Amino acid sequence: MADKIQNAYETSKNIYDDVLTQRNIFSKLYIKLFWSGTDDNDIARKVLSYIPDDFSGNLLDVPVGTAVFTENKWSSLKNAHMNSTIVEYIEGIEVIKAFGRLGTSYEKYAKAILDYKKFVVKWLSSTWITMKITFALFPSTLLGTLPVGLYLTMHGQLTILDVN
Repeated sequence: MADKIQNAYETSKNIYDDVLTQRNIFSKLYIKLFWSGTDDNDIARKVLSYIPDDFSGNLLDVPVGTAVFTENKWSSLKNAHMNSTIVEYIEGIEVIKAFGRLGTSYEKYAKAILDYKKFVVKWLSSTWITMKITFALFPSTLLGTLPVGLYLTMHGQLTILDVN
């Protein structure tokens, strides 16, 4: 069963990557017909160009199906705490994959994911009471919609007929 799932995953991943990167004529034709010729590679390069090459710090990227665009950029960031790492769930099992990483390098990225997970859990547990109280006492309708609606109504820019 695991082999079937792995084979299906590899096949679908290859098709998906092929279409995104437009590696063959069928992929190019598909993109041209259904997406008006949008080149995702150009978009990805433009977005990633805003991250400086000497970036130092923490990165959180979960490239679900987009690693084909980000892998080269992330692997070039030598001072980044985490790069080219994804977390997937296959049959309910957490799998950490590091692209082109082996041995201690893999352990480094696996540790980065787990450290980030601990950080998020700690942050959420320290703020959840405040967030719940805030959302209970000040729902979004009281803070935004209601005051703006009252202001527009008082100044004659909004009537009951406009709301329907």
